[in-house]
Amino acid sequence: MTNNRRVNPKPFVPTKGEVYENVAGGKYLCESSYQDADGRPIAWLVNIKTGWSLTAKGIVRYEDGSIEWDYSTDGCFVTLDDRRQEMIDRAIQREIDRKVTRAAMKNKQNSILNAMLCCLI
Repeated sequence: MTNNRRVNPKPFVPTKGEVYENVAGGKYLCESSYQDADGRPIAWLVNIKTGWSLTAKGIVRYEDGSIEWDYSTDGCFVTLDDRRQEMIDRAIQREIDRKVTRAAMKNKQNSILNAMLCCLI
């Protein structure tokens, strides 16, 4: 059986202010990101639960949205101050809004398909 988290990794530059889940289940706030001279994605990430901060290098994203990196440097604990907590809260709310929107769109599509099927019967 194939682990879906490991399907089709693609280089990925995280967006500042967004929260991402890594393949181990940790959630990380992206504080900044860029590509190095060789085009490798690099980001400063902060674990939103523990405050562990790191510079992730060689980041990839899988089809399920989870991320992983080749290695990290500069690891240390940082304080999750009010500004960071607000960024985390906004990022989580955006993800909730996206899920609600996707669910509403799916329900609307199903309603339309059901109406079309009723007309055919």
